[in-house]
Amino acid sequence: MTIKARPFRTQIGEVEVEGYFEVENFVFRFYGLNEFRPPVTSIEEDDLGKIAVLQETEILHADGFVLSVETNYDSDLGCAWGYHVSIRRNETQDRKLFEGALKQRDGDPESVILITPPRQLTSVYFDPRGVMYGGAQLEPLEGADLPQDIEAALIQDKVRTAAAQRILFLSHAVRQMSRPDRMIRTTEVRDVIAKGVVIEAYPNDPRGSSCLVFGWGSGDRPVHVVCSPKPDFLAIITAYLPDRDDWSDDFRVRRKR
Repeated sequence: MTIKARPFRTQIGEVEVEGYFEVENFVFRFYGLNEFRPPVTSIEEDDLGKIAVLQETEILHADGFVLSVETNYDSDLGCAWGYHVSIRRNETQDRKLFEGALKQRDGDPESVILITPPRQLTSVYFDPRGVMYGGAQLEPLEGADLPQDIEAALIQDKVRTAAAQRILFLSHAVRQMSRPDRMIRTTEVRDVIAKGVVIEAYPNDPRGSSCLVFGWGSGDRPVHVVCSPKPDFLAIITAYLPDRDDWSDDFRVRRKR
């Protein structure tokens, strides 16, 4: 599959990410500091403007970060769809690498406060035409309210992308939401999808890849929503109020029986 990239700029958690042309190169920059130049096959133009055709690659940066450019496989469509670019760092205490990088840029390590990023993975996703449409962060920076495993991070991005197009409430969801002991409104479900976090992912669900999203409804009551992102819409499978006997105090982890 051809990997295409167009200029963009976005913020993922506390990480600033951008992509731009530099003569015959296409540059990905993270944190406003770390720059990566993946191999460019060609630079072209179409009805959306200038576009770089990239190769799949993995680049190790001098300061310890690794950039990966990979084709993205969509389990719902059963085929490759777009691609993603990710940056990861596994060392949490390697201050010397950052001091060295700062010196290379004519900086004085003693004149600044160096904060080494924790172990993390930040990814940016692109559609087949090279348009950036979302991102996700794993093992996030302290204080970030983001999913903790790869499946959850990928599907959370798909959930919000699908919801931005259309949300479809399946008949089972409507029945469950209308139960007298629940009475969950559609506006509550929409808020959970927009502001909540994926706490469980079910990539092998026979109904299609789905997940469980946790968020807060009216009156700050906890709400769980099971949904399945499709190419053109988000299917709401069910919604319920989690039982404190079955879930941890923050309603994110199932209690062991």
